Amino acid sequence: MTIKSILVHIADDEDHLPRFKAAVGLARAFNAHLTALYVTSPVHFKGRMAGRGASINFERERIEFAEKKVRQIEAEFREYLSDSSIDLEWVTVDGGHLDRLTYYSAFNDLAIVSQTEAVNLEEVLAHKLPDQLALTAACPVLVLPHQWEEGGLPDTVVVGWKPSAPANHALRGAMPFLQQAKHVKVVTISAKGKDDPHDRSVILHLRRHGVEAELVHLTGSDSKAGHELMDQAQACNAGLVVMGGFSHSRLHDLVIGSATSQVLNNGKIPLLMAH
Repeated sequence: MTIKSILVHIADDEDHLPRFKAAVGLARAFNAHLTALYVTSPVHFKGRMAGRGASINFERERIEFAEKKVRQIEAEFREYLSDSSIDLEWVTVDGGHLDRLTYYSAFNDLAIVSQTEAVNLEEVLAHKLPDQLALTAACPVLVLPHQWEEGGLPDTVVVGWKPSAPANHALRGAMPFLQQAKHVKVVTISAKGKDDPHDRSVILHLRRHGVEAELVHLTGSDSKAGHELMDQAQACNAGLVVMGGFSHSRLHDLVIGSATSQVLNNGKIPLLMAH
């Protein structure tokens, strides 16, 4: 797989410029076309608003404000690229952020969003935050921590592996990153923490693609797998974590948790996911 088209989520949020800068860095690294998708509707409902009617009124005001901001933000980005050869396409749409990103993901090799935080129960259960794109997108999704501006390729990549379709899709989607990384660790987590002969198949698969990877077995439960993976990534100063996205209901994740929600809530290391 090669990355020749990148989709970056743009909105009137505090992370829009860092997210754009990171996307530009990757577009340069892969010599890729960059589509900036500006969604005019607000990213969040605000929990402090009282009642559904107040939320609707607040949303309407935010939409009107965002429409006024679109030209300003586009001009800001084009000025940032004034001396660049990046092939930029600017697209402005209305509607739900997750829905619009999902649609445009079909025409790109990688989508980039920022970590977001649900601000009330309605939003959690609606499952409509942009960083949930990994569970609906047609392409791999890179979720950036808040204020992340590094756009280069990571030297060290940690891959969370298990024999599943989502993990395999994430591995394949991350191949352009893995092929240019200096260090790659494939981490498996099981209750016994023993070497599974089947896990070595992924190492052989990577080697055939020119990637030399280290296989690491950790002992742990499924309920703590996300935390174990992120601890391993931080210990080796990884610049990217790769894993499959496993979908539960948002109520399940809120009450019980999941490996996917654990790493999405990490907020320290970029995460490449596929479902």
